Amino acid sequence: MSKYKVEKVVCKLSKEEVLPRCFLNWIPLEILAEVLLNTASPRDAVALARCSKFFCATLVNNPSTSYIWKSLRQKRSIPPPMPNWTESSYAAFLFDEGPCEVCKKKFNGFLYSFSLRLRLCGTNQMPSDNDCRRIWRKEHSIELNWTTVQPRYTPLLSWLPVLESAVSDVTVGRRIVRKIDWEQLVDAFNKAAMEGTLAAFLARGTRIAKRTEHIVKYSDQLVSWKQKQEAQAKTTKESNDEIAKNIAKSEGWQYWDMKMSVSFSTLRRCKNLSVELLTHADINVIRASLEEEIINVGEAHDRRRKESEYHDGRVAVEKRYNDLRIGGSILPPLEDFRKLHTMQLVVEQPSAVKILTSHQLDKPLEEELNIWVRDARNALGKVLGYPDWKTPSTSRVHVVDRVNTRFLCLSHICPKLRKDQRKKAMWSADNFVADTHAIVAINQVLAAAKIDPVRLKAAEELHELHDRIVCHTCPVPLVMNSDVMVRHSRRHDVAIFNVVSREAADLILQGAPFKSQWAERLRKGLGDCKRLRTQHVFSCRHCAVPKAAQKEADTNPSASVEATEVADVHDEVVRIMPPPAATDEAVELAVAPEGPTRPTLLDPSNPGPSESAVLGDQPSKALLRQKRRKTAKANAVYDFNGIRSHVKAKHGIAWIGDEDFYQVPAS
Repeated sequence: MSKYKVEKVVCKLSKEEVLPRCFLNWIPLEILAEVLLNTASPRDAVALARCSKFFCATLVNNPSTSYIWKSLRQKRSIPPPMPNWTESSYAAFLFDEGPCEVCKKKFNGFLYSFSLRLRLCGTNQMPSDNDCRRIWRKEHSIELNWTTVQPRYTPLLSWLPVLESAVSDVTVGRRIVRKIDWEQLVDAFNKAAMEGTLAAFLARGTRIAKRTEHIVKYSDQLVSWKQKQEAQAKTTKESNDEIAKNIAKSEGWQYWDMKMSVSFSTLRRCKNLSVELLTHADINVIRASLEEEIINVGEAHDRRRKESEYHDGRVAVEKRYNDLRIGGSILPPLEDFRKLHTMQLVVEQPSAVKILTSHQLDKPLEEELNIWVRDARNALGKVLGYPDWKTPSTSRVHVVDRVNTRFLCLSHICPKLRKDQRKKAMWSADNFVADTHAIVAINQVLAAAKIDPVRLKAAEELHELHDRIVCHTCPVPLVMNSDVMVRHSRRHDVAIFNVVSREAADLILQGAPFKSQWAERLRKGLGDCKRLRTQHVFSCRHCAVPKAAQKEADTNPSASVEATEVADVHDEVVRIMPPPAATDEAVELAVAPEGPTRPTLLDPSNPGPSESAVLGDQPSKALLRQKRRKTAKANAVYDFNGIRSHVKAKHGIAWIGDEDFYQVPAS
């Protein structure tokens, strides 16, 4: 541990905190040796030697304690070390953990190859393509033999340690080495040949080859020992699992609850690591804590099971809710639907999913929903000013269900609740007010189309109007359908709408048809609209110049554009368009609004600043250029983001709608 880390750990301890005193270093060496000799593996001695400097000095490189390492090594039938190893370093070499050479993850198993000192994670059972052993063999190793290597490099084959035959499973004469080791050795050979020191290089390599030969032979013995240890460890693990099942059965415990307890899992892991079998004596030592932990594990398992059943029940309730929505039923919000008496009884049952999928509660649920719908209608009717509205006729629609009934949520007007609070809030009619803008607009359209809102088919008849609804409050007439009309009505303090004939609507549209839900599809990039978003094919309906005026201006420059607009378009539209159905007050406010207004194409009495130009027979060239610029701006095309910016900056419309723009027809 570095000095910085030590200081950081010490700083975390307050003055009152004192590290617990270790009494193990007070034990006499003879007793400590007796304790270590009763352990199962040199791994325990290595772990103790690394606990502190005291134990490191006592156990490592100490001739008086070398018999401890030797006895532990002989207990595991480990081959004796080579002369260049000490007993302690040999134990660390065999039982140390370290990073995998491929994935760099920590691995506490034996080395994959002792001669290469290669550590790889993974198993020999059904290795996958991502297994580190396969990756190493494929990318980081190279297989050499006397026939494939160039003759000048054949003396180098015996210099490098190779993968043991028990691991590589290759025929005699073929050698698997690290690719990087072979490349470095070849580079060193070529460098020595170029510098003229090849004889000394080969002489040094002869000594290396002799040492490598002994290392490879000794590594083969260690690999054989490792394979026996792994097989014994696997057998011991299976035996311990079987013994644990028998103990749990005899004691009346659940095996998996016992296996999940901290005490038993620690004992089982230590026994498997030491390759020792479990006994009843080991269980008796931890019995008191084990029984308490088994009870806690069982209770936790029951809680998880109940929570899982409750979650499945809630999911089933939501699925039933969505099925009813698809069927067109009138439903409360999902949170209120969960609080229905029928749903609360079902969601607490373990078989909630089965009950809901078998449709056993369809009739009680339908009755409860009918009661909720009846109460909701009465409460919303009170908001509209019709408390306890009733009718004996079955052909008359309830006042709340009529096509001209619209409500506005108070949270949209004054958002007093956060999003998470609104999600948990209960539905109540007190949270709604009548949407007067929408109601007045729909009433105008119904009166113009002679549709009775009391009839059952009023909504269908209103929808069949399609794009024949025109707004007369905007500076230019805009065509829209009933859905857009409800949203559009909020742009004006007093909106005037009318229903026109198909010919009048087509004349206003000027060959650019109205497309419903087009703005939303373009905004989200759905379908073909994703491609159209970036194309300059959109133009503004607020700025559009009628085709008759544009044609006249192109053919006869001396004619006034404004005069042509007034003469052609206004007369034609007035001839085929019925007068708007609106109240006297609404018409008065629309005709004479406060403040300056933009002259419209349908008002010939107010031609705007171009009036002086149309009085003379020879307008000035500057005025004609001004008219052409205005015409060019009116016919400008944009991409979708451009038309959104234009409508917001030029006309003050923050949220573009289907009625505000059109796609320029291809010429």
